[in-house]
Amino acid sequence: MNSLKMKLLFWLVVSAAIFSSCSAEDENYSGHTSGTGKEIDVQVLFQMPAASPKTRAISEVDENLVEEIDVLAFEPDGVDPSKWVFSYSAQGHTIQDVAESNPTKSKKQFTVKLIKSDAPQTFVILANVRSELTALGEIGKGADKDELLARLLYSRAGSWNANNDKDEDASDKNFDSFPMWGEVEATLTDAVTRISDVKLLRAIARFDVVLDNAVVTAGNFTLDEVYVYNSKNQGRIVPEPGNLESLSKVKAATEPTGSINNDTPLFYEVPSSMNTAFERTIYLFEAKGKDENESSKATCVVVGGTYGTDGKTTYYRLDFLKKESTDTYYRDILRNHKYVMNIQSVTGSGYDTPDKAFKSKSFNMEAEVQEWDDSGMNNSIFDGHYQLTVNKDSLYFYSEGRARELKVYTDYPDGWTIEDLPSWLTVTPSSGAAGDKVDIQVTADPHTIPMDDRESYFYITAGRFKQKIKVVQTVTPELTIDVNKNSLVFRKSGSSGGKSIIVTTYPNDANVYFTEVPGSNAIDWASGGFPDSGYANITTYVFKPAKNESGSSKTTSVIVYVMGADGTRASKTIDIMQLATDLLFNVTKQDYYPETAGTNTFSVDSDTDWYVYSVDDLGTGVVSNWSNTNNDKGVTTYSFDLTINETWDNRKAIFKVASSDPDFAGQEIVIVQGHANPTIKLNANALDFGTSGDSKSVTVTSNAKWKYAVSTGNWANTVATASVAAGTESGNHTYQTTTGTNTVTFTPKAWTAAAGTPASGNTTAVGLQFTTTDHDPATASTANLTINRTVPAFFTLNTGNTSAARAGQNIAVNVSTNAAWNATSTAGTSIAAQAPAAYGTRSVNINIPANTTWSTTATAVSRTVTVSAKYGINTSSISTGGGSFNVTQPGYYISAASTNLGNLTSYGSINAYITLGGAYPQMGVRVWNVTANALFGTATTIAARENGSGNSNSISIPTNTTWANRVLRIEYQHPTKGWIPVGATPTQIGYSTAGLSRDNVTAIGGGFTIPVRATSYLPQLSLRVVLYGTETVIATGTLAAGTTNLRTTTLTIGNNPSTVYNRGIQVQFYHPETGRWTDLGGYFNQPPGNIQLSSGRIAALTDLPAMQWCEGMGIDNLYWSTLFTENLDEYTPTRATGCAAYAEPGFPAGSWRMATVEELQEMHNMGILQYGYWTATQTSATTVYIKQGASFYSSNKTGNALYIRCVRRR
Repeated sequence: MNSLKMKLLFWLVVSAAIFSSCSAEDENYSGHTSGTGKEIDVQVLFQMPAASPKTRAISEVDENLVEEIDVLAFEPDGVDPSKWVFSYSAQGHTIQDVAESNPTKSKKQFTVKLIKSDAPQTFVILANVRSELTALGEIGKGADKDELLARLLYSRAGSWNANNDKDEDASDKNFDSFPMWGEVEATLTDAVTRISDVKLLRAIARFDVVLDNAVVTAGNFTLDEVYVYNSKNQGRIVPEPGNLESLSKVKAATEPTGSINNDTPLFYEVPSSMNTAFERTIYLFEAKGKDENESSKATCVVVGGTYGTDGKTTYYRLDFLKKESTDTYYRDILRNHKYVMNIQSVTGSGYDTPDKAFKSKSFNMEAEVQEWDDSGMNNSIFDGHYQLTVNKDSLYFYSEGRARELKVYTDYPDGWTIEDLPSWLTVTPSSGAAGDKVDIQVTADPHTIPMDDRESYFYITAGRFKQKIKVVQTVTPELTIDVNKNSLVFRKSGSSGGKSIIVTTYPNDANVYFTEVPGSNAIDWASGGFPDSGYANITTYVFKPAKNESGSSKTTSVIVYVMGADGTRASKTIDIMQLATDLLFNVTKQDYYPETAGTNTFSVDSDTDWYVYSVDDLGTGVVSNWSNTNNDKGVTTYSFDLTINETWDNRKAIFKVASSDPDFAGQEIVIVQGHANPTIKLNANALDFGTSGDSKSVTVTSNAKWKYAVSTGNWANTVATASVAAGTESGNHTYQTTTGTNTVTFTPKAWTAAAGTPASGNTTAVGLQFTTTDHDPATASTANLTINRTVPAFFTLNTGNTSAARAGQNIAVNVSTNAAWNATSTAGTSIAAQAPAAYGTRSVNINIPANTTWSTTATAVSRTVTVSAKYGINTSSISTGGGSFNVTQPGYYISAASTNLGNLTSYGSINAYITLGGAYPQMGVRVWNVTANALFGTATTIAARENGSGNSNSISIPTNTTWANRVLRIEYQHPTKGWIPVGATPTQIGYSTAGLSRDNVTAIGGGFTIPVRATSYLPQLSLRVVLYGTETVIATGTLAAGTTNLRTTTLTIGNNPSTVYNRGIQVQFYHPETGRWTDLGGYFNQPPGNIQLSSGRIAALTDLPAMQWCEGMGIDNLYWSTLFTENLDEYTPTRATGCAAYAEPGFPAGSWRMATVEELQEMHNMGILQYGYWTATQTSATTVYIKQGASFYSSNKTGNALYIRCVRRR
């Protein structure tokens, strides 16, 4: 790889924030009252460092853009004061540029509502990341600060929207503002209404690619494209605390976890206006450096350009290698830094493609990256090649003109110099070389009243750069104060010597005053622990609080100030906190050290160094050797020697501890040496005689005299005799050794098998306590012994019942015993374990269940059930056989089965019954359709029976309403043999149309009847007559149900409405089984019918020949002169003449009469009349209407003979 020099320029600088009520130089103090928990408006002033002038890209004003501000407030962790936890959040408003000289708008201010607290708070200020903050969701109070801030991520896939194709002032310019972070710690009181000099770190780095003046002058290379490989698509908004050198400077890159590389390299097309200096366009998230052998993973730049007369773009890789004496590696890309890649020479074409250049070493191009690291240089002039930077652009002097400091840096080859310096100013030095950061001392001549304040300026120049420095001197005397510490922290017990501050004032002889601003839990001061006010020429002041017994931290702010002759003040505030805990000093020691002589230890875990300065053994001589050597902080083991303790009491020693740390409150470590305690032990703590009569012994081991006594239980029922009586003192004092030569033998209580003997397994016990004696003041040692005796078991089985009913029966089992016992049967229940009881006779039932086995014959077969008993000492040890006896029990059988089903007739119904004899359970009963091989009706049951003639049940069998014959039988369901038929299997006749017929009659046009008859088993049938080949119904009827008896019905066919055509008619019956109308015989052909009048009457088919009126009416001639008054449809003719004698097929004589004038008129209208006709309509006693042609006339009844047309009566 070619030689690559690298120079790193900070792009943004962050300084520590200062909380104050006014500026450090002219701050005035006024009294106030402290309070907590109240919201107050706080104005925050912050600044981003200056940088180079504008280009066709993001300007410095853009880089300093703040669109939204969020503040997170944190408070000390109540458990670990070194940590901070989330308290609340607030949003800033009224974001403004500071009105003073601020051309780059890097100085801004906003207002935010914060909450007062006597305890210190840490404020995290976040700019332009509200959406990322919102994405975290609700933040729980008490959330750890570092863990919370680590979750704040900013994502950006691809290149940053730098909008480098727009002029800075273009109205449609659109770019993405930068995520920023700043942080400060302070205590908010009523006096604090302003936060000054907060400076923010941007979360991204800037890359510029610049052609050196030599390359531009040579004119052999044009910058066309830039690629960035291995860039990140995500970055942490707040850096990892361990990666901060200070709040204003990072020392290592902070990367989010996971895969965050952009999938493809970032691509930038360089516009022609920027092809010599491509600036303010490439912005990247932080990236960690790589080892030298990891070039494929390192972040690097590939530039594309046209060399000489190539006519095409070729590509060169440029790296950010860091070379040290022992190592070479790819450096971190750090936030808030600017990296300027200065291409110094191009000597040939590059690679054909960007990827080839990335995978290869750079050649034919030499570049330099300059490194500059100064976080306090906030005013910079930069032209793409050189820069001139100063840390401030104005100086302020009091009347005395004391020196002020100014920092200067330039990389211009000829360095810098001072120009246009006012006569009343002195600058040392007045010039400097390139590459050196120089501290300049500027002093003003004294300037006092009655002169006026004065203002001027001078320039620092470097080549064509000129930085103007404004200078103001007031006639006001200087009144300033400085305190070397802005906070003090004490432990719970305070500090033995207190803690001091150093106060520096101007003038030096100014009186210093102290005002206390107590917190909600204010610090109490020890006697002389708070400095006195009103003294001069004292630089060191000591604070010493009293012990904090409140259980929580205490806070107090102290305002230190001086006063001028005119009453003005200059002040500083010190925040003092007293914790509720002391420095860690944990002692791990034995509760009691051994009574023997030897070296012993305890360990100490301490936050500070410590030493033992004295040991008090309380006159016992317990400690023979100890050390006063100083011990380091951490865990330390301390050794000391003890003498042997030959007494019966404990001995103590007090180790007194001190430390060089003023926060150490002093400690006393008390150790206790134990003594030889009297001991007594038994080789067993229990003796169990069980049911045996054998003796048992116990061995006593003790270093003191001893005896035993009965402590609990029943001695008489447990022990018969003992070799050493209770209460007798035995053994000797041996102190450091023990003896075990004493044995006590016990003989058990004897029991017999007789009335009054307790229940077997019943244990009697006696408790004995063995105690050491005669060893005051030591505590007696005891040992307990329990002796148990168990009653043996006795058992006799007395035979119970020897037979049981088939349905089951309880059988008594009788025993004489004191034991636990049970009984079982080979078929049936068991007797559960019976608890032992005092010796006596007992009886418990055992249940023999029903015998459900079946006999293969008509008589019962019995089974044998064996009942067996066992016993034992208790219910868990029943195993000894106690005898048995047998019980006999009959089973199921069917002795007979009968039914009346054979009485069922062919067409009848029956209530069929079945009767079963014997002993049997409830069984199923059914009627089976043999013909269909299927169940008939619903199965039922027959009740269980134990013995006797039997039980019965019946099943109703209705008549056969199906269209098929069926054979039926009755059955019962045997549990082992299945369904068993009983009795005869009669046949039941079903419906049949074999006997259904109709008569063959002659069809008559005017209407006729058709007889229908049946002689077979049928239900009632529906009948109808339809026009042949249609569904048009012209007559209906029913045929009664029956068996073989004759049933007849008649269907009446009306007049054929057609007087011209025959019509076919068909008789049908509805077949219930098929659900269809079925033809009954062939069809009838009905001739044409009579004319039907509107009145419903039928006109005769032909005229009667001419005759007299009375003859035609079929009445006597006396009505020639008499009015005939009878109803025409109901009168009875007196002679068989005329219409009274007229007949047609189907309509016999007597059903006709003479037509009326209306009826003849209707027939005339039909065109069926040809002659003159009599009518039945009388006009008087002697006259009637006659029809002649189309007219009707009144004529004598005795007139000429006329034709007659009859009509059928209704």
